[in-house]
Amino acid sequence: MIVFIGLPRTGTLSICSALTSAGKKVFHGCTFAETCDDKDVDFFASQLDSPDLDSWKTYFQTYDVISDLPSLAFLDLTREAFPDAQYILTCRDIDSWQQSWAQYMACSRAFLTDHPQYKPKMIKMLERVRKTTRIVSDVSFDDASLDVGKGRTFYRSWETKMMEMFPNCIKVNIAQKEDLCSILGIKEVPHINTRSSLVVQVKRRWK
Repeated sequence: MIVFIGLPRTGTLSICSALTSAGKKVFHGCTFAETCDDKDVDFFASQLDSPDLDSWKTYFQTYDVISDLPSLAFLDLTREAFPDAQYILTCRDIDSWQQSWAQYMACSRAFLTDHPQYKPKMIKMLERVRKTTRIVSDVSFDDASLDVGKGRTFYRSWETKMMEMFPNCIKVNIAQKEDLCSILGIKEVPHINTRSSLVVQVKRRWK
């Protein structure tokens, strides 16, 4: 199993797309949002209320790859459930990350304001996930998207926490595609999550 412990907007969708094409069973937040049902939503909501290691392991044991929210908010459970997994910390320039995350969340909020009827149960659960401080105690995912200073603090705190939790993880900058391909055993990583296509991505995710 491979677990990506980098934040959203650090190339995980592109990487997971390549791994899916390579035949891997992948959990990623974007595909989760498109395909989840009430049972999936209830599972993550229950983990927020009362984290349970056994059910966490059962839910993810058939996956080859785990990445992105909402799973990122429960990396303590993932670490216990899958101690032998390969953990990869994807990273990028801190300022470009904060801008990208802020822009993505702004587009998401605007779209959902215009479409309040879309999967309200799932939206409520994801909002709770983004507000949690289970892993990094000082700033939430939501806070990081709303304030530049908090965004930078969150990014630094997240990387520090990941290195503490997963001291043997592989840290790789998403700009180093050759390194990524070598680590993952794939030929290429497509750049499918560009800023220019962000609005299209949001509409597709929340269609």
